[in-house]
Amino acid sequence: MTADSQPPWRQPHSRRDVLRLGVGLFAAALLAACTTPEDEEPEPDQTPESTPPPGPALPLAPMPAIPAVASNGLLRLAAVGEPAVPEALTYSTLVTVDPRDARIHSDLADFVEQPDQLTVTFTMNPHALYHPRASATNGASAAIDADEAARDFAIRADAGEFLFSQVVEEITAVDPLTLQLRLRAPFALLLDQLGDVTTAGIRADAPSTVGIPLGSGPFIAERHEDGSLTLRPHPGYHRLGLPLLRAIQIAAAERERTLGAAFAGGALDILDLGSPDSVLRASERSDARVLQRSSRRSRGLGLSLVGTKGGREVRFHPAFQDQRVRRAIAISLDREGLASYDDSVAAGPIGPAFAADALEPATLGLHELFEHDPREAARLLQAAGHEDLTFTLEAPLTQPLRGLAQLITRQLSEAGVTAVLDLVDHSRLQTDLGQGDFQAILFELEPVRSPDLGLRLHVSGGLSGVSPWGYSNPVYDDAVRDVLAAIDPGQRAEGARAAQRLLLDDVPAMLPLPEPVERIAIAESVGGYAYDAYDFNERGLAHLWHVDTGSASVPPQPVAAGGAL
Repeated sequence: MTADSQPPWRQPHSRRDVLRLGVGLFAAALLAACTTPEDEEPEPDQTPESTPPPGPALPLAPMPAIPAVASNGLLRLAAVGEPAVPEALTYSTLVTVDPRDARIHSDLADFVEQPDQLTVTFTMNPHALYHPRASATNGASAAIDADEAARDFAIRADAGEFLFSQVVEEITAVDPLTLQLRLRAPFALLLDQLGDVTTAGIRADAPSTVGIPLGSGPFIAERHEDGSLTLRPHPGYHRLGLPLLRAIQIAAAERERTLGAAFAGGALDILDLGSPDSVLRASERSDARVLQRSSRRSRGLGLSLVGTKGGREVRFHPAFQDQRVRRAIAISLDREGLASYDDSVAAGPIGPAFAADALEPATLGLHELFEHDPREAARLLQAAGHEDLTFTLEAPLTQPLRGLAQLITRQLSEAGVTAVLDLVDHSRLQTDLGQGDFQAILFELEPVRSPDLGLRLHVSGGLSGVSPWGYSNPVYDDAVRDVLAAIDPGQRAEGARAAQRLLLDDVPAMLPLPEPVERIAIAESVGGYAYDAYDFNERGLAHLWHVDTGSASVPPQPVAAGGAL
């Protein structure tokens, strides 16, 4: 339940998992009871498919304007060791979703309809082509139509991949330009996952020169003898005039410190910053800037309300059942102090990485749970009869969370609360958190990859059927169930914000804490690079990246065949 060590698309998922994600606990149980993993695929209909009636169109974001910049720039990147092929730059998907505003962006599909709650139809771009085959003598590229997409999705389904074996029930190429997906249950992350190249990047039935199937993304990868990569524009890319870059070079470096020196010397355009020293050194480069964003590593202070969870007796504190006590603990926390402890940013139940689904920073700042008022906290505790509240706070043995736990205990003491630290190793913390066996617990999740997790952590059934906090709010559960059934990301985001406001007003048993940040340094000459868009920056915006060459009249220069730093 804690920190997923792998991204969701690399983890095993049961049928129960997807149903819980899609329609909530009650509908999930019903549908799971009606299906089994051994269900056979239906026999294909021998009669010609009829064109489905048009349904409500899901709104697509307008195509962004192409900046008036030189299109022959070279973007220079590097990695320690042999760089992996950036599949987000070499594959296309049907659509992508921008987490900043929940808008759907077209890719291989130019039109999306939802005829009913379980059906989504995509109209394909008629100009999409795969990258040229290495064996092709005339440089011709194969076209991508609905049949190609259905073929690749069927391969994924046969391989047991989560999205197409557990979420999608039927894949139909209605005609060459119309693809229809029939779902087993409403699934709010459908379009997000269809926009993930690892989950749904459409692959040709032919290999590329870098050992992966051919794609149709904006760039074609070429591996060099030293392990470095060059990515060149796809000449048949379906967006006219794109991508803007002449090439992307990804050099191979032996050590992390080599990358810092290369960036400082102007040999790299973008550098991940993993330490305060690297941030300081990068900021010394006059023609570069430092960007930051949430690391998506959600943190929380969990309170255990009940002594039995999942039929097991566990530790808890009865005082936490009183909303006044939970509110007192919340307003005892100085969130600005917590954020400054290790450079974190404010976060609600859904973290700021999913800006469309998350509550706005201004909303969080004005909510009474995010105020710092130890005097009012003490008054609430006295009114609840718990002015001498003492409980055990379980926390990680290692930094930085150990120091954060110590800071939290000092802040709580200002309101008269005594939190006795119980420092444990990572394995013990995970076990206790998963079983809900604690009085209070401080934890951090691995980078969260989807906004639904921030909602599901608070539902009555938690992530696995039992809430680790013992918290239950049926009204909130109903709100989350509606959110997780919304196919339209914009509708989902609106519902998610409303559900979070409801949750905070009820004072949850898990209090979200500020999330640590991550940073990059980027040359001022690089444009179109939206660091705060996370994966969408590569999936949906890479064709608009550009490097200012100083003059639009500068002729293209040959790209060197890779290199090591």
